[in-house]
Amino acid sequence: MAEVSESKYRHVDQSTLKAKVWEGMKRAQLVDDNTKILTYWHKRFEYGYPVPYLNRDRHIHDANAKLQAIGIWSRGRFGSWKYEVGNQDHSCMLGTEAVDSVLFNAPENVFYTPNEVNGQYRLYDWKPDPTKMLDASPLGSLQPRHNFPNPVKPWIKRTEWHFIVSHCEEDLKWIDVLREVLPTKVKYQIYLYERCGAEKEVATFGNQKLWDAVRHVSRVPINDIGFGAHATIQHTLTFYKGQRNNLGADAIFHLQGDLNNSPMLKPGGIEDMLTKNPDFGVVPSSLNTHEDQPGTSIVCAALQSLMPGKACPETFKTAGGEGGGFYVSPKRIHTVSYESWANARALVDGSRTALAGPSDLQRKAENDAFNKVWCLALGDEK
Repeated sequence: MAEVSESKYRHVDQSTLKAKVWEGMKRAQLVDDNTKILTYWHKRFEYGYPVPYLNRDRHIHDANAKLQAIGIWSRGRFGSWKYEVGNQDHSCMLGTEAVDSVLFNAPENVFYTPNEVNGQYRLYDWKPDPTKMLDASPLGSLQPRHNFPNPVKPWIKRTEWHFIVSHCEEDLKWIDVLREVLPTKVKYQIYLYERCGAEKEVATFGNQKLWDAVRHVSRVPINDIGFGAHATIQHTLTFYKGQRNNLGADAIFHLQGDLNNSPMLKPGGIEDMLTKNPDFGVVPSSLNTHEDQPGTSIVCAALQSLMPGKACPETFKTAGGEGGGFYVSPKRIHTVSYESWANARALVDGSRTALAGPSDLQRKAENDAFNKVWCLALGDEK
């Protein structure tokens, strides 16, 4: 779908519009020369945007007060006439909050405080009290009558899983397999931490951006020379104190390498792991690599930062390994303080700098040891 705007300052020739839009889609890599047009529909609307202007809010709220006095809630893209909360998701919430306002005198945050709403990740967690319905309804004598036999149910909270993946050029076919085996009522998000750099991996235009969107994929550049350890640290610190309410998921999977043969892709594989231990577990490697790695000074310092007083072993048995990793609950992550994670981040960054010269094999060995540090700190004592 394409949307073309025009005004008295920017005339659009309707006779050439189709050809120009098609050419623009080609330049944006949304289509190519082999793409066939099956159907074409064009509609011109005189008004497309609720244009902001000085004193807009004063006029809107004056009109709103007069309309509500006679029982009219004017909401939506043009009903509210607030461009900044005029998208489809905003309009849905405007309607939701308007109904709750009529029935339960609930606050309408999207309409009255759009800047606050847009500036945060805000859960709609207002819970109506049926015993107080309409006690202070702004409708006054126009109060609607209801016969709700039971308390209003709050929104259903879905189980949510996040997948944190250190990625460079590994095949991503496993994502489509994962989508097939995930339970239908589980929400998920995949974060690809692109360690090969923004220029190479995160030019997500055209078809790749569409591919990412339908698979719930977000790409984050980290320019990492240390494989997966930095992805774990960066994600943990980014969301530890963020607005996503306790890291925003029931389980967080930290993975690396080629995942196409991972045991978690078997039907019921993830549920089996979480049933055994919902707070922590190792995702077995598809390559069955669990080698012992030396406890270097940097790795031992990271362990000490996360677990003060913990003796550093001479060797670490790698956790998960290539094609595997571990999963952890937000509750378990929060048993380690933010400051401790930040200290570990400094050590990982130092490791990446110190290991800029050695081979990939040496860097991978230390990365695997770091992954074992995270597991020791989060609950794995094996």
